Amino acid sequence: MLEVNPKISYVRIISSHIEISRTLSKRFELKIGCRARTRAPKNLEEKKAVLNMELSIITPEKDDMKIELEADVFLKFDQIPDDYDKVMEEKCMSIAQIKLFSMLDEILVCMGYDRLGLAEKA
Repeated sequence: MLEVNPKISYVRIISSHIEISRTLSKRFELKIGCRARTRAPKNLEEKKAVLNMELSIITPEKDDMKIELEADVFLKFDQIPDDYDKVMEEKCMSIAQIKLFSMLDEILVCMGYDRLGLAEKA
């Protein structure tokens, strides 16, 4: 497989839903889910693709926190990937997830909450 060196061009948040209880304790456990779909370019000679990601973050024991975030992550590559799905899974999903976790932290801070710091733990 060629070294494609994926880079994020930009991210478009499609939808977000954030519910946080006023009684959320300082220490809580999170359950994180992530689904992704690849959209390869129509012109296969282009060195870009879109990764549609859906994040779900909840507190499993109580309904203290529920976060759903869907975004299109636009990626560009140095080389045209041989297999877009494989490259997206092996190289792009982790960098896209870190980017979305960082964006989520920015949103939470704007809402008056502390950062979750999930990007640093990924």
